[in-house]
Amino acid sequence: MNDNNPNYSSQDGVLFNKEKTEILHFPKAKAGDYVIPSSVTTTIDSYIFFDCTELTSIFIPTSFTTFDGVWSCPKLTSISIPSSVTELYGLFNCPMLNSVYVYAINPIEVLSKMAFEGIEQTCTLYVPKGSLNEYKNTTPWSWFTNIVEMEEESGILSPNLSGINCYIDANNNLQINGLSSNAQIVIYNISGQIMLNQNSVGSSPISVSALSKGIYTVKIITQQGNMVQKVLKK
Repeated sequence: MNDNNPNYSSQDGVLFNKEKTEILHFPKAKAGDYVIPSSVTTTIDSYIFFDCTELTSIFIPTSFTTFDGVWSCPKLTSISIPSSVTELYGLFNCPMLNSVYVYAINPIEVLSKMAFEGIEQTCTLYVPKGSLNEYKNTTPWSWFTNIVEMEEESGILSPNLSGINCYIDANNNLQINGLSSNAQIVIYNISGQIMLNQNSVGSSPISVSALSKGIYTVKIITQQGNMVQKVLKK
């Protein structure tokens, strides 16, 4: 896409309007995790994320207040819904979906009676600390067999990892110093939304080019313990 196009813009193969506030087309073959840019507030229709056969996770920014959902994404394993979202249509025909992270303290209004059909028994719903009973008592969220409160993130959680530190370099890579074993790396934005969740092989750098500029919290999870550190993306 030419940067001088007066009507459209693109990023990582995804088509937007010129202002990048609306997703117009998402490639069905686009693979891996997708972090929706923070400038986006909506999608052009309810089927933007329909039949995306290689999509594995979606991270929705706090610029959204409603989210139409995802449809027939066979490899999707997780979705993160920020506290700004007050309405959700549903998550349909995603048999591998095993983690739904919801950051709204009060249960989001769900517009479809079949919103979670087929995943209620196999998918874990993660909700804010202190909101467990609200979700357990509100349909259709109450249909989930496994509802878990998310732990609050603060400080270094294990002295065994005190020699590890991390930062984001000029090439938009998360560099982790002192990590000798494999680990799970989780990056949160300032609202507590998970922006990245993946495994790391030792101190191998992790690309964070999809993240906007700002302050993030990095949680490193290993067999020896966990640690949390704030980093700045310039």
